[in-house]
Amino acid sequence: MNRTQKLEKMVHEIYDRKESTREEWADWLSANHVFLVAKFADELSIRLGVKNDLAIAAAMLHDIADSVMARENPEHENKSKEIAREFLLMCGYSDEESKIVIDDAIEYHGCKNGNLPKTVEGKIMASADARAHLQSSFYDFSLEMKTKDEPVEQVRSWALAKIERDLNNKIFFDEIRDEIREDYQRAKELILNLK
Repeated sequence: MNRTQKLEKMVHEIYDRKESTREEWADWLSANHVFLVAKFADELSIRLGVKNDLAIAAAMLHDIADSVMARENPEHENKSKEIAREFLLMCGYSDEESKIVIDDAIEYHGCKNGNLPKTVEGKIMASADARAHLQSSFYDFSLEMKTKDEPVEQVRSWALAKIERDLNNKIFFDEIRDEIREDYQRAKELILNLK
């Protein structure tokens, strides 16, 4: 078993524990998002001719704290980094590789407030995450979950800001942006028609 396979096994195991302190959508993330982001990171790495295991590792770990706690927990980001560091060490990633995965790809994958990844691995991971949001049922599921507890206008405002960031800030490669434009339009219509 190589280190990427070992890491994948560990990520599956932590989600499969179904900690009582996590949100119910962690099951959806594990089944429909985390490993899809990893698949897209792998594909994009191959297209760009980049060593892919760091982008794949970042993809599997980018919100790993979702497996053990609610996203709104103020310790969520630190917990993601803590778990990522532990898993990477256990799988044999070097300190330098862990810095790329944690301090760039995971730290800046949200591409918020002008904080963008600097490494190609980080850019691949952010792009793969945005692609997964737009080419899966992420928006369908998120809107359904959020409207259970929040007013529709608040959810619509959140989703419109997120979808624009996904397309315009998180995707670092024009060819990927062009390929997902129809998916973006579908998701945006869904958001605009939210009732």
